Amino acid sequence: MSKIRIIYISIFTVIIILGLLGERIPLNNGLGFDGATRFAPAVRNYKSQIVNRTIDSYYIQRLVPSIAVDVICKILQLDTSNDKSILKGFIILDIISLVLSLFFFIRLMIFFEIKPALELISFLLLFFNFLIAKTIFTNPVLTDTLALCEGFAFTYGRFY
Repeated sequence: MSKIRIIYISIFTVIIILGLLGERIPLNNGLGFDGATRFAPAVRNYKSQIVNRTIDSYYIQRLVPSIAVDVICKILQLDTSNDKSILKGFIILDIISLVLSLFFFIRLMIFFEIKPALELISFLLLFFNFLIAKTIFTNPVLTDTLALCEGFAFTYGRFY
């Protein structure tokens, strides 16, 4: 592994650790507005929303993270009726999404044979920004991190 990748994996690790130790949005027990109104209820009853067709076309595409959080909570035996458990599930999903995004990013840099300086600049622009360093840990009950991961995965899939 090149020195430049070790540097940005180290930066990435520090961002995650500081994010986990940092502040959380106090609104709705840490779920925030969208988390309390859309995503936490979807974790709790997405099956009935799908069967009864009570979810609109805009939010059906945003249901995947809630389903993933439900699966994470079941694996870890967390009670989804508890807001803190859903919050933990989303934090875990965000970290998994970030790690996978970094994996796909590295694979794409190798595939395109990007020079180390440009690779570092790309890393800093994509991963060392307000969204990654602050927003996803302050308000983790969002779908942005999984969307970032999906974008990297689709790009990776296009070239491999």
